[in-house]
Amino acid sequence: MSKTSSKILNSKTVVTAAELSAYIGISPRSIREHVATGVITRAGPGKYLLKKSVTGYARWLQGRASKRRDDPMEESRARLIGAKATLVERQLKHLNDRYLDRAEVDQTWIEIKQSLRDTLSTIPARVARRLPHLDSHALGVLEEEVRDALKPVDDDDAEKAAAAHA
Repeated sequence: MSKTSSKILNSKTVVTAAELSAYIGISPRSIREHVATGVITRAGPGKYLLKKSVTGYARWLQGRASKRRDDPMEESRARLIGAKATLVERQLKHLNDRYLDRAEVDQTWIEIKQSLRDTLSTIPARVARRLPHLDSHALGVLEEEVRDALKPVDDDDAEKAAAAHA
C-alpha cells in the first residue's frame, strides 16, 4: 500500500503537494495558486491540510459551476463562440466553392488539349480536299506547321509526365 493511501483521514491529516495533487487531480502549481486565493489550506512549507483543502476545492468547483449557470455573460460567450464557428464554416464553404478541384482542372485541360490536337491535325486533309490543286510539298509544309503549332502543347504534357514520374 502506498504512503498516500495509508494515511488516516481526519481534520489534522497533512499531505505534500504531490499527494494533494494526486487526491484532487490538479497540478502542484494549481495548488499553490489556490493557496493564494484561500481555496486550499497550507499546514506549513510544502504541506497542506488534506480534509480542509479537499473540501475547499470542492466548494470552489461548485461555486464556479453555479456562477457559470447563473452568469448571463456565459450564455453570451457561448452564442459568440457558436457564431464564430458558423462564420468560419461559411468562410470555408465559400473557399471550397470558389476554388476548383485540381484533378478536375487537370482532366479538363487534358480533354481540351486532346480535342485541339484532333481538330488541328485534320487541317491538312481538309485543306487538300478543298484545294485539290495543292501538291504534296505544300501539304507537307502545312502538316509540318500544324505539328510545330502543337509542339508547345505536347512539350507541356511531356514535362508534366516527367514531373509526375520523378
